[in-house]
Amino acid sequence: MRLVKIGDVRLIVELHGPVSWSRLEDVISCLRSAYSSAGGGTVELHLYSSVDLMQATLEERASEEGVAVAASFPAVFEAWTGLPALHIPVEVVGLSSEEWCSMLVHEAIHSILHDSINYYLYEPIADPLEYYIAATSVKDLEVHAYMHKRGLARHLVVLRGYWLREIPHRVETVEDLFNVLKAATAWTCCGMEPPLNYSSIPALRRLLHWQTDAAGAWLRGGDRPWARRHEYVLLLSRLFESILPGPGSLRER
Repeated sequence: MRLVKIGDVRLIVELHGPVSWSRLEDVISCLRSAYSSAGGGTVELHLYSSVDLMQATLEERASEEGVAVAASFPAVFEAWTGLPALHIPVEVVGLSSEEWCSMLVHEAIHSILHDSINYYLYEPIADPLEYYIAATSVKDLEVHAYMHKRGLARHLVVLRGYWLREIPHRVETVEDLFNVLKAATAWTCCGMEPPLNYSSIPALRRLLHWQTDAAGAWLRGGDRPWARRHEYVLLLSRLFESILPGPGSLRER
């Protein structure tokens, strides 16, 4: 282990597998834009030599903690033990260096905004899957609005490019819906219209309007979107009722 400081943030770095010093410097360089103006705190930074090693390690840790984990992303943030932790594979196939860096910044901002286990506990106000999708997309909305507010718009531009390539053409599964709602936050966080054709799905349109309204209110000094998450959960429940089953096209033609 080693200790790295960026501004007032202390990173406790642990390497898993052969990770070169130059690659560690690449990661720190990316994280600097997120942490240089953040308040103080301590974050675990786990670097892995491969995605497979990260997935295996996270799944083992999740099993020990009795939690679920989505370990297939290019970077993962978690706070199971009460201490924020970033998990980053240093070699990722299928991403440009700019996309990889912007995703690290995205996860680092989660560690600033969502550093408590309370953000990851299930609230029995809806079906667990519905609550998970809603809570995850609201947290992503906050991350992207924070980027917009803190002068990190260049990373938003990169993330929009990634999602334009990866966003589902149609909502045919729950995973498609999950990814569409997450992707949309990269636009709705700053009042932009996401590139989706949702005219045939009014419930989805209402969800995206909620994202725009909640982010805008926060940027103007109002409550964080997380404080209004129960509204979003209710809208998502209505969306499940209206389009699943019965997929519709969401991508503009």
